[in-house]
Amino acid sequence: MYTRIPASLIQHEIKRYTDDIPDEVFRQQLKSWLSISKYQESGSIYTYHKGIVLRRHQALSLRPDLISDLFGNQLPVLVDLELPKYEDYDILEEEFEKYELENRTPVYWICGIDKFLLGKTDTLFHYLRKRQADNPSISYVLFFSVNFLHPAVSGILTYTSTFLQNTCISALYTRETGSYFLDALAYKWNFTISDRLKESILANTSRHFTPLKQAARYIRDTGSTSTHDILNHDMMNIKLKGIIDGLLPSEQSALKKIVAGANDFNDDEAVSIDFLKKTGWLESVHHTLGITVPIFSDFIARSLTKNKQLECSSGKILLGGVPVTSLFSQQEQSVIRLFIGSNLRIVTRDEVAQALWANGWSEKYSDWAIDQIMSRIRKKLAYLELPKSLIESVKGKGFRYVGN
Repeated sequence: MYTRIPASLIQHEIKRYTDDIPDEVFRQQLKSWLSISKYQESGSIYTYHKGIVLRRHQALSLRPDLISDLFGNQLPVLVDLELPKYEDYDILEEEFEKYELENRTPVYWICGIDKFLLGKTDTLFHYLRKRQADNPSISYVLFFSVNFLHPAVSGILTYTSTFLQNTCISALYTRETGSYFLDALAYKWNFTISDRLKESILANTSRHFTPLKQAARYIRDTGSTSTHDILNHDMMNIKLKGIIDGLLPSEQSALKKIVAGANDFNDDEAVSIDFLKKTGWLESVHHTLGITVPIFSDFIARSLTKNKQLECSSGKILLGGVPVTSLFSQQEQSVIRLFIGSNLRIVTRDEVAQALWANGWSEKYSDWAIDQIMSRIRKKLAYLELPKSLIESVKGKGFRYVGN
């Protein structure tokens, strides 16, 4: 069975797929963004990728009906501050003045602004705040691709609170929207995809358009029908790494802990988890947090286990620098610390017993109990995708930890 191109897509061919999401989703997204500037005020919006803002603005420019219905016949002015020309504020001011000669009350959509927030450079925000104070009828909508409300970075905006008076958080798309997006790409790039392959790709990528689009691009370029190859090629890994690296440090560490099965989150990570829930990155199933886009979970798991080593630091057990202490019981932690510090020598059963029962170990000694503890530790190491051979049994002597 092969996916048929939906009739709705054929009917919209004239748009040449500037609308890569369903019209009702497009309208709803525009309405949420419009809420920032509706009353000639300014504010900030989070959307996970700048490209979404660029695509939506392009699509809006081709929809006079939406410009009329939602924006009073005035297309918002898009300003991408990552363009080299805007490194000179004089050029930016000249362009602002040009737009304001044509329209006294423009709405500016300003993107490419993350670098100013992360670099804690407040000059731009004060400049925009002054312009807005000089002409209150002008609206500035700032689009961020990082959590601008996180305490680690939001301080710079509190001094220009104009941009925090109205905020909007755009979540990841739904699976249904992802399916529409994949259909649109298949039509645009003229390839077919079986229903089974489509479902497999959507199950792994659908809520985040970047890996979904890269999967479609790989099918277009190679004709591959292998889910493994489509989701695990070099360019896909580069895209995934770029996305993860673009998250705030506390978001990265929180995701790594979740994938590793740990739950000892610090305050910054707890704030990030709340945000990642709101944006659809995380969901709780049976009281267990999980990433909603499996391809990211798999990528993070591979990165965590790449060097196959555990470490101890400040009393914590780390895997790839990520604390996994809470995955183990107190007794298991004591044994693991003993192994990590053993430097490849054989650890006797007596030493394991001392780690388990301290001063009363000789009275409490039990080979059965030691074997049960070791079995549980090995199962948890396997859960972390570490090899079973990490802890060797040495007959008649004890154990050898070979991880480091």
